[in-house]
Amino acid sequence: MNRNGIRGFSRFDTNGDRKISVEELVHAVKALGSDISTEEAKQVMAKLDADCDDFINLEEFIGFYKENTRDQEVGINELHDAFELYDLNKNGLISSTRFIRS
Repeated sequence: MNRNGIRGFSRFDTNGDRKISVEELVHAVKALGSDISTEEAKQVMAKLDADCDDFINLEEFIGFYKENTRDQEVGINELHDAFELYDLNKNGLISSTRFIRS
């Protein structure tokens, strides 16, 4: 399993029972600097809680984590491809004149 995903799960699972409750989700999201109501947390739980036990277990969390990091990797690859399109002499630089002409 993904080490970063497990580490992230542990930050949410504050009581160490290997599952994330609504209360733990609210607390963790607020600790990260965002505001979330209990009702909003329940909506998130409903999307992630595949086995419908009212908790997010490690497998459900890892699935969510992988899906979100996959989207980021795709974006980074697209950005890299776009950069290479403008890096005509393949020196790792894009001049402003080349960028403006395109």
